[in-house]
Amino acid sequence: MTTYLIKTVLCSGIFLALYVWLFENEKMHQFKRFYLLGSLVVSFLIPLIEVETQRSILPTQIIENTLQIPAIQQVESNSTNIQPIQPATNYFTKENIFLAIYVLISAVMAIRFFRNLLLIFFRKNNRQFIEYQGIRIALTNDIQTPHSFFSTIFLNKNAYENGEVASEIIEHELAHIRQKHSLDILFFELLFSLFWFNPFLFFYGKLIRLNHEFLADEAVLNKYQNRTKYQYLLLNTIGLNLSTPLTSQFNYSYTKKRFKMMNMQPNKKKAIVLQVAILPFLVIMSLMFGKISFAQQAKIGPKATIHSPTDASQAIVSEYEKLVNKYVKITEKGFFRIDQPSETDRARLETLFLSMSKEQQEKQKYIMMPPLPPFEKNSPTEAEFEAYKNAKIYGVWLNDKKIKNSELDKYQAYQIFHVFVSKLYPNAQKTIGYKYKYQVDMMTEKHYEAYRKERLADKKYMLMPNGIAIKKK
Repeated sequence: MTTYLIKTVLCSGIFLALYVWLFENEKMHQFKRFYLLGSLVVSFLIPLIEVETQRSILPTQIIENTLQIPAIQQVESNSTNIQPIQPATNYFTKENIFLAIYVLISAVMAIRFFRNLLLIFFRKNNRQFIEYQGIRIALTNDIQTPHSFFSTIFLNKNAYENGEVASEIIEHELAHIRQKHSLDILFFELLFSLFWFNPFLFFYGKLIRLNHEFLADEAVLNKYQNRTKYQYLLLNTIGLNLSTPLTSQFNYSYTKKRFKMMNMQPNKKKAIVLQVAILPFLVIMSLMFGKISFAQQAKIGPKATIHSPTDASQAIVSEYEKLVNKYVKITEKGFFRIDQPSETDRARLETLFLSMSKEQQEKQKYIMMPPLPPFEKNSPTEAEFEAYKNAKIYGVWLNDKKIKNSELDKYQAYQIFHVFVSKLYPNAQKTIGYKYKYQVDMMTEKHYEAYRKERLADKKYMLMPNGIAIKKK
């Protein structure tokens, strides 16, 4: 969860920087409104996108993973009768303290939000209303700037009755109402109440409100062509007291930027190019912050087994097959299990197998494989390591032992010196009894070094199924 939240913060920061760089000073206000709100939503969706890529592995790695399955089953079956001692619950953990702080601050932000809503509705219910072009104007005794919320415009009663409120100012507030800017503000305030820790949201709020003013100014100037008069009216209006939070209102700090935007001519060709440029940027962001999963694919290479240039006698082949059958067990469901031979029989099988020709070896259902080279070091990324904690998707083995996914919280990604992920197909899920989709085998440094040392010292051939011969059958 922490990784996901960090990614959302980074995504929103990058989208914000792109807006300031490319769009803020362009006269394309409808697109900018869509971009500011859409990029906030997309920032929460991109970290959930799954990007699958392929990682090539050697056939020996597939064999190694197959070899581990019986051992894993044994560990799992032996552990079912063990009743672990449950430690006493400690509620004062670092995670719980951070959670409590988050809930407390979010509650304060939510109370502030609903308080402002109640303040608006209280003011609406205690004011004189008049109808104007299908909307309501609430006349107040407060000396404040004109402002609007949903379908209501708030104006000073004396100023309105004395004809001091220009029609351009009312048209400005009407534009806020017709374009439903209050919905944008409510959406943003709810988001800010939950994700207040995101420092970029503060700037998003300012830019969203500023763009609302651009849109309203544009609507006024489309109806009233006298730009100089309108700007003069704005200067007179913004000198009043500030109005209620959550409302669309005049703001002195925005005035200079608004005047500059009014005097700017739109560049339609540039606007189209900038809008189209967003598409490849979204793809790049998905690759950077999406959940990357690796589908590991076997890389076929030449076999390293040794064979005789001539065929072995039938007696040698028969002796080999008879000895193999001693260690291959077929279950009631048709699955095979290979018990590794005693050292005497293993040595004999190796001698018999190496005396066969290449063609004879390939016909055998079970072959003697040369010693497997040790896996190379490969640590998971932070994103991969975080994903492995999901017990519905991954089953985790650490240092050849089945562990709970939550135990990964005790480790960091850099502490894992080898990781191998294999897909658990439906038949295997049913046979083994596991519900997850992928099996993850990991080693810490000490375990990996011991494993590597042992593997390099091993010169013995092992009895393994011959995939080619079994598939042909």
